[in-house]
Amino acid sequence: MKITIQHTPHLATVYFPVIPEVEVGQWVGMGSIIGRVGRITLAKVPVLHYEVRVEDKPVDPFLFLWGAFTLSERNYRKQALMLQPNGLH
Repeated sequence: MKITIQHTPHLATVYFPVIPEVEVGQWVGMGSIIGRVGRITLAKVPVLHYEVRVEDKPVDPFLFLWGAFTLSERNYRKQALMLQPNGLH
């Protein structure tokens, strides 16, 4: 399943695969548990897809995760994370 959190009329985050622990329309605050990571493949470790959508279009989530880094700083951090066995991809 998929969970979409509407933060503002124009900003949403999407998480999947998850087993929801919230109801549709329920208010959630920072740090709230919204669900448990599910599995869609036979991977040895759970994988969570995290997506930021602005005006219903996917955008680079690094701006929202790590602040306003320059493009070269974001690319450096993305490359470093992709080298991690369980990194953000």
